[in-house]
Amino acid sequence: MLKIGEFSKSTGMTIKALRHYENLGLIHPYWIDKYTGYRYYEENQVLLVRRIAYLKSLGFSLREVQRLISDNLTEEEQIRIFEKKRHDVKVQFEQDQWRLSALDQHLLHSFPLDYLDQSTKEITMELEIKKLPGFKVAGLLYFGKNEHQEIPALWGQFHARSKELCPPGTKVTYGVCRIPSQQSVGKLEYAYAGENEKKQASTDMTVDFEYLAGVEYKEGRPLPEGTVIREVPECTVAIFKHVGGADTLYQTYNNIYNTWLPASAYQPLEPGFDLEVFTEEFTFFTPDSVMYIYVPVKPKANR
Repeated sequence: MLKIGEFSKSTGMTIKALRHYENLGLIHPYWIDKYTGYRYYEENQVLLVRRIAYLKSLGFSLREVQRLISDNLTEEEQIRIFEKKRHDVKVQFEQDQWRLSALDQHLLHSFPLDYLDQSTKEITMELEIKKLPGFKVAGLLYFGKNEHQEIPALWGQFHARSKELCPPGTKVTYGVCRIPSQQSVGKLEYAYAGENEKKQASTDMTVDFEYLAGVEYKEGRPLPEGTVIREVPECTVAIFKHVGGADTLYQTYNNIYNTWLPASAYQPLEPGFDLEVFTEEFTFFTPDSVMYIYVPVKPKANR
């Protein structure tokens, strides 16, 4: 038999937790010395505690754990409990995905906190849902946190080189925003102009997203110096129309991610992925200027 201290070391569970589990009826000492009060456990009870820890790691409450380890639980009942937990975890995952997308957009567009006051007003949004064929975009890349308006500066560089970067007849430009990874960027794979093969660029910089200002790329077209290719996969997109200046753009993004998406039958295809689409209707954010925001989406799972 094992004293409670030895049992604690064998299970990786603190003595305090073991006493708490005992009070809940999850585990009982094999024997308590009535003279000393020492608690003793059998070695095979180590497996029971590890089972409890495993169930807790899956998100089960202690009440649910108590039910799952009871002797009178049938296999069918156990399966139903696990299915319900899976459903709950999936719902929470979808909610967390939405929160992550909303946070990404808040950081990208620097929403002022007073947008919360505006979000209570009546909102009318022009949008459509359509299938978007896959295509490639070539242009200038920024990656970081957009802490000092680097994205507008990137577009300034792009327009300064527009004759070089835009093929004749170009009518649409794209701003492709994406999170390259959920961790450090690590290695970003670039396809640089003037090279016949891909080149690896390494960085230890932690970034929130990457943003590509560019045009659709056709295979075989020479690439200007310093440009990067990114692929937009075939997907379903929700298309939103923004009219007016850059100073109200955050309101449109707020309405998309904090109002329309949560109330719709869709969720982002992946957190932080959207496209800003500039057509001939775009007149550099004059009062009548029009731009479009494409948000790749997928149906929400049935709940």
